[in-house]
Amino acid sequence: MSSSFVDGSLGVSLPSDAEIIRSLTDASLNRRGDTVEQVRLLLQVSGGRQPFADPLSVFRGIAAALTDDAWDTRYQSAKLVGDLIPLLGPPGNVDRCVRVVLRQLVRCLGDQKTTVAMATADTLDLYSDLTGDFRQLLESITHFGVLFGSPLTRKTVLVNTTFLFAEKNRNRDFQTLVSALVRLLSDDICSDFRSTTLRSLDKISTLVGYSRFQSYLDATSPDRRRRCRMKTDKPESKVKGSITSSTPVSGAVASLGEGVERGAPPLVTPSRGDTVTP
Repeated sequence: MSSSFVDGSLGVSLPSDAEIIRSLTDASLNRRGDTVEQVRLLLQVSGGRQPFADPLSVFRGIAAALTDDAWDTRYQSAKLVGDLIPLLGPPGNVDRCVRVVLRQLVRCLGDQKTTVAMATADTLDLYSDLTGDFRQLLESITHFGVLFGSPLTRKTVLVNTTFLFAEKNRNRDFQTLVSALVRLLSDDICSDFRSTTLRSLDKISTLVGYSRFQSYLDATSPDRRRRCRMKTDKPESKVKGSITSSTPVSGAVASLGEGVERGAPPLVTPSRGDTVTP
């Protein structure tokens, strides 16, 4: 049975959950794009409510559509997730559904089609406001984006994660991402996008402040910090013993060779990682 919405005197029918899921998951039907667009249009007359009897299964279908070969289908699917997030209710429901598509969304964050990547960044930014588990979001971006795929994909993911570094997130725990970025630098994995990696570290340092950033670095291995410093502290980048603006970062890179600031309290890591007390 299909769901029915009413817009003024016009009755609009939405296909059943089963029909939507089949159209999204079965690529041979060649109906993914049309189905996603149809659902997005019909959500506009849903009266601000989530229309699915089994939203989790629908999100599994969207996960398949996010991997479609057609860029427009990936784009519309990322937008559809953004349309649905505000309708899912409390953070627990939001996280339960978005967790199903999180890996695919992160892959789309590194999509070489700029339209897809930007739409995905907007959706993940919205999700970051409504999630009850920011750490899970950060870990997904780290493991499925920053540490996964080709150098170009990793660079694109980092370029499109600027939404993470907004002032609203200053009390979040960025340990997972900092550790990954230090790993990239120390293992010379990011030789093709070192400046982008350093710039991300600098943004985190600016956002959270010197003491907390030092705490994040101190939680990484001394050997990684040493190798990282050796690879980034180039003689030609120095003037009077300081790193110049020719390097994308200043304080963040300089801190790589240091320990935690003397007298600074250790970082307190919360149980679920959604906030950190500065």
